[in-house]
Amino acid sequence: MANSRFVVLDTETTGLDVQEGHRVIEIGCVAVENFQVTNDVFHSYLNPECAIDSEAEKVHGLTSEFLKDKPVFSDIASDFLDFIRGSDLVIHNASFDVQFLNNELLLNGFEERIDSICSVVDSLEVARKKHSLQYNNLDALCKRYNIDTTERQKAHGALIDAKLLARVYVSMTAGEVGLFNEQDALVAQVPLSVTDSVYEREHVLIVRATEEEIAVHESYMDSLAAN
Repeated sequence: MANSRFVVLDTETTGLDVQEGHRVIEIGCVAVENFQVTNDVFHSYLNPECAIDSEAEKVHGLTSEFLKDKPVFSDIASDFLDFIRGSDLVIHNASFDVQFLNNELLLNGFEERIDSICSVVDSLEVARKKHSLQYNNLDALCKRYNIDTTERQKAHGALIDAKLLARVYVSMTAGEVGLFNEQDALVAQVPLSVTDSVYEREHVLIVRATEEEIAVHESYMDSLAAN
């Protein structure tokens, strides 16, 4: 990525089709600085002023009763745009979220669009290139990278999913457990699995093979080639 800071974003909506009038009801963002997940987050529930599809409600658990006293999109739009402006924006299945967010901006009279103020990276496409012929939804990726999804099993909240995706994306693109530290908001709020031990980079011990061990290994490989 060109920037040392990027933002991982997720949304929840009233349904799957923006053309049918469905709206955004939750936005969750977490900032990542130099591949360290930070405490810097943006999160808001939203009153969509429309009905929530019953199937969508089963997924995220957000009800009209819960959202009725929450702000509408126009109330939080400026703060949201300021949080993401100029950042690389990482989104899983980005076209879905960007379409919904751009629709909210359009409906509320904003001239800016998400893809005009941010460089959007689709983490689903990144995952498909890296793990072709495998499931690449968030649950599958968390399992693949040993990231605890206990909190997500209660409901698919936007901020919860953004934090999980941040960990997945760093693991998937950097591949170093040392990129996380004990002060990360993500580490504090989402328990690490047993295999997700945290290390400081400067404390990593590199053990190199001796000349004798290398000679034994080469001899063994030569014997395999001869068979």
